Amino acid sequence: MNADVGVAALRGHGMAFGTNALPTALDGEGSGMAHRPFISVYMMTNRRHGTLYVGVTSDLITRVTQHIDGTFPGFTATYGLKRLVWYEPHELIVEAI
Repeated sequence: MNADVGVAALRGHGMAFGTNALPTALDGEGSGMAHRPFISVYMMTNRRHGTLYVGVTSDLITRVTQHIDGTFPGFTATYGLKRLVWYEPHELIVEAI
């Protein structure tokens, strides 16, 4: 999924954009917008034609927030990779890997 595709395309996958184009899983109950973890492969960058990082996670929303906040030292913090440019949801972690 390209992070720039728009809300309509993501709703077909049970997701919508939150702030900063961060995908938000929809729970279908209550307020309609609740965080629900989902497995995905994703790419982060710092700028157009910049450094690229590919990751796999079981909770994309939390993980991207950690990258943006610089929660952990490492490659993404060193290079300032705070822009989610692509993700692809999966049912199983072994499919994502």
